[in-house]
Amino acid sequence: MADTGRFILAVLSNTPWWSWAFLAYLIVQGLRAMKGGQTTFLRLSTMPVAFALWGLWTVFDRFHGSGLSIAIWVVSFCLGTAFGIARTAAIEVHFEKERQVFDLPGSTFTLASSLLVFGIKYTLAVLSAIQPEAPTGLWFLICDVGSTGLIAGMFAGRLFSLRQKYKSAISSDPAVA
Repeated sequence: MADTGRFILAVLSNTPWWSWAFLAYLIVQGLRAMKGGQTTFLRLSTMPVAFALWGLWTVFDRFHGSGLSIAIWVVSFCLGTAFGIARTAAIEVHFEKERQVFDLPGSTFTLASSLLVFGIKYTLAVLSAIQPEAPTGLWFLICDVGSTGLIAGMFAGRLFSLRQKYKSAISSDPAVA
């Protein structure tokens, strides 16, 4: 039991400070999303951008921009985008054009999916520190690159779908415009 405690302490103490800052950011964004309420397209774009940058950084830093890593990221991003669009289709959204904001219902999706991907990436980072050969496995590449591509795509698909709903509402309802 003492060895487990020392292991956990070593893992936590060797985690870069920016990982904890990013985790805090994800939690704050997730808690905000649970409340729902008014937001802007700019605020909604932070999550897909953050996850896309994180994923692409992994593709080019860890996997040196290999064709396979790029392909996995692009495919997972496209799948995530399709899922994000489909998931957002059923959401009823009200717009306020003057302030360029819209109301979204609360959801646990942002918090849950962000923490899941953070957990996957954190676990893979710990595993690669313990077993340096782990990142050479195809399963590792798929989990590492695919998780951020999928989540970035889900948030991008949501953003795209909300933007389309906004444009449709503006063009069909002069009261919204």
